[in-house]
Amino acid sequence: MRAPFHESGAARLKVELDSGNGRTRTIDGVLDTGASLCHIPQVVASQMGLAQKGWFSVGSTQRESKEPGYYVRLVIPGMFEDTVAMKPDYDFVLVGRSVLKALKFVFDGPRREFELGRE
Repeated sequence: MRAPFHESGAARLKVELDSGNGRTRTIDGVLDTGASLCHIPQVVASQMGLAQKGWFSVGSTQRESKEPGYYVRLVIPGMFEDTVAMKPDYDFVLVGRSVLKALKFVFDGPRREFELGRE
């Protein structure tokens, strides 16, 4: 898929989340090569009835912390479908390297677009 950048300059797309308990959501996702894991909004985790499945050590240049972790089926239609670990954060799904490592991601700054695919 090829798409223009979001007005913020981010590579955004719709992702599908499946809790495994009959609750699904389609939500905005942002591709982030700097994030090792994926992130899910806490409110979405609660609405989908996701049970916490442990704690993740999360670090940045400013701090290190332990965050609650969830597992949810993440789908990028036609490209990716797997159960991934997520921690609560943000108001969108942040798609990190745990998913991006299975895909080809091209960020074309001069054209203000990105491309995401299997190969």
